[in-house]
Formats: sequence, C-alpha cells, structure tokens
Amino acid sequence: MTRRRLQPFQGWWVSVGCPRVVRRRGQPWAERFNPVGVDGRFEDKSETFEIKMKLEGLSIIGERRGAHGGKVFTGINPATGEALPVEFHSASLAEVESAAQLASEAFTVFSRWPGAQRAVLLNRIAELLETNAAVIVERTNLETALPVTRLQGELARTCFQLRFYGDAAANGLCVGARIDHGDPNRKPQPKPDLRSMMKPLGPVVIFGASNFPFAYSVAGGDTASALAAGCPVIAKAHPAHPGTSELVARLV
Repeated sequence: MTRRRLQPFQGWWVSVGCPRVVRRRGQPWAERFNPVGVDGRFEDKSETFEIKMKLEGLSIIGERRGAHGGKVFTGINPATGEALPVEFHSASLAEVESAAQLASEAFTVFSRWPGAQRAVLLNRIAELLETNAAVIVERTNLETALPVTRLQGELARTCFQLRFYGDAAANGLCVGARIDHGDPNRKPQPKPDLRSMMKPLGPVVIFGASNFPFAYSVAGGDTASALAAGCPVIAKAHPAHPGTSELVARLV
C-alpha cells in the first residue's frame, strides 16, 4: 500500500467549530461569544457584524491568515470572461496540515458542546449571513453570473439549513438515541437492555460545489450538519467563487 502525498489546493481551507479555532479577526473568541449558565446560551456582544473589510485573498487557518506564497488565481466573471479584482493565494501543503491539526485540537472541545450550544452557533451564523446578504450576493453575482434573485433564494435556503440543523442539535435528533428495554423473564434466554446513541467522529472536510456557491459551500448543508453533530469543519472552497467563500468564511 503506497501513501499518497497531499498536494496544495487552489482555494481556502477554513477551520471552524471551536472557540480556539474560530473568531472574528482581531477579536478574542471570549469577546464574541461568552457562555452563560449551563443551558448552552451565549451572550453575544456583537449585535451585528457587517463585512466592511476588503477581500484579502488568503486562506483562513484558525486564528490566522495564510501566506502569500501559494499559487495565485482570481475569480472570473462568466458573463464577460474578465478576471475580477483581488488575487487569491492557494493554500500550501503546510497550511493544509496546519488546518487539519487545528481542527483535530478543536474536536476535543467542540465535541463536548451540548446541542443547545451548537444550535446557538448555527443560528448566529444564519443571522450574520442575512445581515450581510447584500454584500455577499453582490460578489457572488460577479463570480457566477447567476441572477441576483436566484442567489438571494439560495442564501435564504442556506440560512434555513443552518437553523434546521440547529434545531436538530437542540432537540437531540442528532444523537439518534435508542433505548431497547430488556426482559429478564424472556424465554429461552433473557432479553438484554440495549441503549445506543451517536457521537461525533472528528473533523470533517467539505469540498465546495461550483454550481451552489452558498448551499453546498463553506456554510452549506454539509457544514451545518457537521457542526450540529459536534464535528469541526475544514472547508475547501471552490475556485470559481473565491471571494464569496472568503466573505462567508469570515462570518462562520
């Protein structure tokens, strides 16, 4: 059996899902979400977080940005064939491995979050996407040439998915708990008492799709379901819409 060496990827690797991995740039996690009580609620000190920063074109790796040394590419406007402003730098092999290590460390903490706490995180991501919808859709329209109304609908669907999985985490649906009561009097042998539930397995890698820049991308359904289950996420953004992916990743 031969070991395949990982190659640098064109796009971003985004580690999300834990206080030690995700935060707004320049702001400690504790100042963004402060746990209160034991019911998973958060005191959110950032009522609205609007994207005002320029695109940087760098990988988002935990609390830091990637380097400028990777292969350079740009978004392309399909309607005109012209390259869009801002150069993006592909993640290096070392950066991919760093993202994987951070996600692994995050799993130790994030997997222990109660479902209600994960629900708050997912609902907050949906709120931030809605708050910044105009900025995100404008960039996505340039990168995909998809109609604005089509993109608005897909973004609304994405927010619905986030909230849906948030509800699933809060009400315990994600764990799939089963109780099969025993029967000591059963013949010819007693029936054992069987109980089972699902647990998070570890970091999940998401590969963004080209035709769904929101619903199957950085904050899409795959990411939402992984976070709801307690699994940190490493997202490989699709190179067809790099600016969209960076804007969304900043909100996750």
